[in-house]
Amino acid sequence: MRTFRCSPFLFFFFAGVFSVGPSAARADQLVPLTLVQVLRLPLVRPDVITTSEGFSDGSVDVEAGTELTVRDVQRDGVVVALPKSGDLIMIPAEWTDLGARAARIQAELPEDVRALTAQDLIKRVDLLPDLAALTSDVELADGRTLVAGTEVVPGRLQIDKDALGVVLLEKDAGFNSYGGVDRLVFNIEFTDLLKRMAEQAHKVPAERRLRDSADLRSRLVGADGAPATDRTVPVRYYVVYYAADWCGFCTKYTPTVLRAYEAMKEKHPEVEFVYLSSDRSADEMAQAIAKAGYPWPVVAFERRAELRGLLAMAGPGTPHLMVLEADGRLVHDGQPVGANGANAALAALRRQLARPQSD
Repeated sequence: MRTFRCSPFLFFFFAGVFSVGPSAARADQLVPLTLVQVLRLPLVRPDVITTSEGFSDGSVDVEAGTELTVRDVQRDGVVVALPKSGDLIMIPAEWTDLGARAARIQAELPEDVRALTAQDLIKRVDLLPDLAALTSDVELADGRTLVAGTEVVPGRLQIDKDALGVVLLEKDAGFNSYGGVDRLVFNIEFTDLLKRMAEQAHKVPAERRLRDSADLRSRLVGADGAPATDRTVPVRYYVVYYAADWCGFCTKYTPTVLRAYEAMKEKHPEVEFVYLSSDRSADEMAQAIAKAGYPWPVVAFERRAELRGLLAMAGPGTPHLMVLEADGRLVHDGQPVGANGANAALAALRRQLARPQSD
């Protein structure tokens, strides 16, 4: 029986870009993934592992062959929950079947998602669910505590200091005095988001459904408020412009967006520009539309709350412009907020349009 003590450090480490494909052999012949591979491929991380070595933390003895819940995977080992107490402890990956389980998970994934690194996963917002749940209590800056099990709306993923984080909204968060919704940023390990994304990823591409809270279809109206007219060319890319009439920076940047639209509308009818309002009232939104003369559809003011997934991706300030494929995949997140990020998003779209498009 080995004795091992370690204070768990609840962050993933993702470094570099790594691509690996599963063996075509039977499951019992798959080559176990290394710890480095598991770290770099978030979707293959198992929820549980089985110990191959017995160990003790000084108060709890764990025998070889014990199944333990995985709470984190780090460069130094696997953070697991001890039986009965639920206390967290880190043990070496080689004391577990982590690599073998990860290899089996990878082999079961459709080919298009088998080798998604953390950097790749950031763009795959089409895999995000409408809701995730907290797995730990989280104390907010305003003194409130969101308890484990609280449902939240995930937005974009991001990497900060080698940790994978998620921008999210409280499920029932209302609009603030600026017409926006307050966003939170958590380490993804405080949520069950990876597990839910893996469930979506396991579906074949044709069966994956864009989450309703980020689906622009049926939520758009014309600039005059009338239902948006049917398009003769299906939408391939959405340019979502998040702005407001009260925002002086938006007033300065809107002409740039209008020029981009004019340059693309004839040659690229597959691109749809959309105004997502951060205005404080329907009248203020109507005023913004009239001033700018938007020639494209807008998200109906009273339906913005239905698009919490999209709102969680937008911002946190205005103006903000992001580009999405029709199936929800991210072309560019428009970060940092403001003209620089918006220009980068438009440049990314132009590069995408310049490439040969497959049907």
